[in-house]
Amino acid sequence: MLETESDVSSAVSATMRSKPGGTTGYPTPEDVGRLRRHPRFGEASLHAAAGITRQYEGNWVLNRLLGDRGRTIMGLAILDLHYNRADEGGLTATALKHHCTELGICSPGRVTAMLGALKMLGLLAEVHGTDRRVRRLRPTDRFLALHRDRRRCFFEALAKVMPEGELALQREGDPDFVAAHMAAFARMFMSGMRLVDYVPELETVFRRDAGMLILMMLAVEARREGRDPFASLAVTITGLAKRASASRGHVLSVLRDAEEQAMVVRSGERGDGIAVTGSLLEAVDRFVAAILSLHLVAIREVPALKGPDPFA
Repeated sequence: MLETESDVSSAVSATMRSKPGGTTGYPTPEDVGRLRRHPRFGEASLHAAAGITRQYEGNWVLNRLLGDRGRTIMGLAILDLHYNRADEGGLTATALKHHCTELGICSPGRVTAMLGALKMLGLLAEVHGTDRRVRRLRPTDRFLALHRDRRRCFFEALAKVMPEGELALQREGDPDFVAAHMAAFARMFMSGMRLVDYVPELETVFRRDAGMLILMMLAVEARREGRDPFASLAVTITGLAKRASASRGHVLSVLRDAEEQAMVVRSGERGDGIAVTGSLLEAVDRFVAAILSLHLVAIREVPALKGPDPFA
């Protein structure tokens, strides 16, 4: 018997309501699976994947200085320190290094390199206070806009399958909502949650710079309207390298890993023909569903949204 949109939404919401405030910390694989069963999830997944690829294409510094997980958690740590840790000193290089080394994301030296790159790109700026011993930093409007656009993309995708997504879109301009959502979202990553646990077959890809970005580009191309998703894609190794700000050799290495996992099929004398398999589309869908589930939990932890239950 096919499940309706309301059936799936109610089941997901009931599960998320049963563990508010981090009693389990973050969604289980079963939670992610429930969200994926929503009849409109394919539409939501494509919207999110297309948004991610648009944002990261060409950001060579962000794609090269850190792996995907490191970049994600560092960005969250920056925002959490900025929005929610003012009474603890706010955003400083020392605080960020402590976060990243404690979680095993990267070395203090890599944090320093990333901070330098972010300042060079106009994404971070120094705050000149009265105490010159404390060198506070702040994300610039450009940095906040990048994360706002990415967050909004996920909220739009979530709104296609859950009413909380629409509620979040309505509150996106409220600084209190953004701070509370960011605190809840960052908490899940800081407590040890790993996206790779939801898609363990992608662990090798996650370790590579822009590895997930490359696979998501392929998934988006495969799902363009009117085409057979499993037919050979109109992409080239050189084109993928340019879009991912990577070398051809790096892209080929990612594709070889994906080929070993039966996620892509390469053809032609030089292996330039690329087609995706159902395994890749399944993995990307699970990856997106995991992120949307995290946002769903974070949205429901915002105090102002704990009023009237949209599923009551």
